Amino acid sequence: LMETGKVASITIVGRSPRVMSNIVSESISDALINLHKEKGVNFAFGANVAEIAQDNGMVRGVILDDGNKIDADMIILGTGVAPRTEIIDEVNDPDGVQVNDYLELRNGVYALGDIAKATNQMGRMRIEHWRVALQHGIVAAAAILNEDNVNSLAERIPFFWTAQYGNSLRYSGHAATPDHSIIFGTPSKFDCIEYYFDDEAENTRASAAISLGRDKELIAFSELLRRGHAPTRAQINAGFDIIEQAHALSR
Repeated sequence: LMETGKVASITIVGRSPRVMSNIVSESISDALINLHKEKGVNFAFGANVAEIAQDNGMVRGVILDDGNKIDADMIILGTGVAPRTEIIDEVNDPDGVQVNDYLELRNGVYALGDIAKATNQMGRMRIEHWRVALQHGIVAAAAILNEDNVNSLAERIPFFWTAQYGNSLRYSGHAATPDHSIIFGTPSKFDCIEYYFDDEAENTRASAAISLGRDKELIAFSELLRRGHAPTRAQINAGFDIIEQAHALSR
C-alpha cells in the first residue's frame, strides 16, 4: 500500500517484541523491520489494541493498552485463526485435526489446510500457510483418485516464502526456536542465509534455514534436509558448500 502512494501512513500494531520473533533471529527480524520503515511503515511492538476510536460511526483510530492513540481512517484486523474442531466427532487433538500421511481423517473423509495437523519429515504439525494448503490439495486429490505418483506428506519438508518489496525470503524446515543459529551474509542487504539448530552441539544437524536473496542455497538445503543429509553445526562452521553437496547427492 505504501508503494502505491494511496495512503499517508501505515502503522502495524503487534503483541510480539519484533517481526517473526518466534521464527527468525533478531538480525533477520531487524532487516525486515528496517526495510518496511524505509518505505514509511511504522511499528508498535509489545502492544495491544484496547479500543477502536470512533466519531459518528466512523473509524478514527485505535487506543492502545498503554493509553496512546494512533489515528487511522482504516483498520485491518489480523487476529489469526483457531481450528473449529467441535463440528468433527473424531477430534483427536486440541490444536487441529490429526490426519494420516494423505490427509485422511477416517476412511473417505479428508481434512486439509489450516485445520489439518499432519505429519511431514519434521514431525506432526499444523501450518497456516497457503503453500502448505496447496500441497495438501495435491496429496489428498491423488489419494482420492488412487494415484501413486504423488509423494505423501511424510516425504515432504515444510516450506514458506514471501516477497517484500521485491526481496525474496524463503524458509525451509522446522525449528522449535530461532535461538540456536548460524548466519552467513548481511541481513541488512537482504543477502544472507541463516541455519537453525535444536541446540548448540557441534554434531547437531540443522533443522531449518531461512534465506534473504539466496534462493539457490535454500533450495539446496531443502533437498539435503529432505534426504536426511542436513549439515551439522561443525560442517557449516567448517565451510560446508551446500550447493555442491546437494549436486553430489543427486548424481
